[in-house]
Amino acid sequence: MRELVNRLEHMGWINRDLQLAASVSDLESDRLLELRADFNFECNQALNELTGMLSQHDTAKLASRMLGDLVTLHRYLSEHQQRWTPTAIDREPDAYVSKSRQINANVTNFIEASLEFLSAVADKHQATAANDFSENTRLTGTR
Repeated sequence: MRELVNRLEHMGWINRDLQLAASVSDLESDRLLELRADFNFECNQALNELTGMLSQHDTAKLASRMLGDLVTLHRYLSEHQQRWTPTAIDREPDAYVSKSRQINANVTNFIEASLEFLSAVADKHQATAANDFSENTRLTGTR
């Protein structure tokens, strides 16, 4: 689960850089395309990790919920990127900046909600593990 948290945090940093790149007056399309590719790579890696977590009994429910949300977000981002090619951005820079702010907010909300959810699951897992160990249980397995 730690690897998934790391991926989400990295996606957040890239998302921040994308927003910064979109807000500069002389938008460099090469930099924008590079950041988009980086974000898509991290998103795909997170999708792979979540898919792998589906087969594990203790993480399947968590993975299923997050996988659905991430697939929806990824589809939304793909549509945005197809619509806003470098040529389209050059034609309508103000509209692009406005739309990219919306995208940034959606990505930020997804990442923050996912990190909070993962934290809650981890806390619950630790509490359950602590309760499973009673004072009457010896490490040797005898009572």
